[in-house]
Amino acid sequence: MYGIEATLPKASGGTSDPVYTEVQRPLKQLELVISGLQSEGLVEIEKFSNELSMLQKLSTSIEFKTKLITCNKSGSIETLPYK
Repeated sequence: MYGIEATLPKASGGTSDPVYTEVQRPLKQLELVISGLQSEGLVEIEKFSNELSMLQKLSTSIEFKTKLITCNKSGSIETLPYK
């Protein structure tokens, strides 16, 4: 460095600083735990989303099939053909 920057103090707290290293270690472990919990949560949310969509499809299918069933005046049940 040349000029006024050469007279300024150097930055401390780099990766060779033991205090910095001791502070960063638990932070990295905490980040790993948090990312693990987030991934588990995302898996659970995705699983529930898939189950919900399946239930919605089944519900639609059941509604469609119930509309095909009609009761005539004699009390018998007849089904309309699928188209």
